[in-house]
Amino acid sequence: MSKQSPSQQLALDYARYRAHVAPLNLSREQEDALLRDLWAITQTLLDQSFIAPTYPQQFAIAAQAFRAHR
Repeated sequence: MSKQSPSQQLALDYARYRAHVAPLNLSREQEDALLRDLWAITQTLLDQSFIAPTYPQQFAIAAQAFRAHR
């Protein structure tokens, strides 16, 4: 039995998030691709928060730096 990462235990529910990308007026295939990409980013962030004890702090620092350059 292989151990799944926290993010692998979650499944992408396209219907749940499709309304959020609807205003972009994308084709169904483009919506699916965007949702898959965003889901992959979310999975990576979630996994990193479990395996790297300082990752949340690193993410907060990066987010603060990004906001400073807007």
